[in-house]
Amino acid sequence: MIKNLFRIVIILIAAYAVSWVSTEYDTGKPKPQTFIIKNTKVKKIITSKSNFDSSKIICDRFSLKAELKDSKLLFSIDTDLPDYTNVIVTVGRIYKQKRVNDTLGLGQLDYDLDYFYKKSNIKNWRNPVTINIDNKKWKKDLEAFRDKMHNEGIIFSISSIDSNIIISATVHTKQDHPRFGFKNKHLFGSKVNKNGLNTIVAEKVIPFSTN
Repeated sequence: MIKNLFRIVIILIAAYAVSWVSTEYDTGKPKPQTFIIKNTKVKKIITSKSNFDSSKIICDRFSLKAELKDSKLLFSIDTDLPDYTNVIVTVGRIYKQKRVNDTLGLGQLDYDLDYFYKKSNIKNWRNPVTINIDNKKWKKDLEAFRDKMHNEGIIFSISSIDSNIIISATVHTKQDHPRFGFKNKHLFGSKVNKNGLNTIVAEKVIPFSTN
């Protein structure tokens, strides 16, 4: 009799345990497999959005800031382009050439000669940089160029020198960062030239005599 009662108690305990396990899984708690699947879907959505945001580079601001003090030029670029954008900065002056033997009737032609030329990136120009404007060196470089051309048979005189210097910044198509794409095909914005070249060019003219 005692043995039979003991067996009944064991059966009841086992039945209760099975019922408790069944109830635990019927409470609607997510299974580990379902949780992993949901996490994977969320990750894919985030990755897709990130790729979309990085597909374009927008430039709506590209402004040259320049201040001349004596022969020192303080220069910077205010722009929304990323730091790694390659840019060419030049500071030059225009002069007029007059050919001695002007058989083609070209008259006086405008040419420019640089005080300063540098390939760099936008990061280096966000804060003001001092550029030396050395008129004596510029005139020497001009005379050396004229002598070189004379030796090559191209004889001309310098009829006039412009009283302004021209500061130029160019975002060219040979960018190092792959985000720009081939020939800047991912570069957009109001400051981008609409001539099919996808470049950005800005100039600033400042009066500065060579005397």
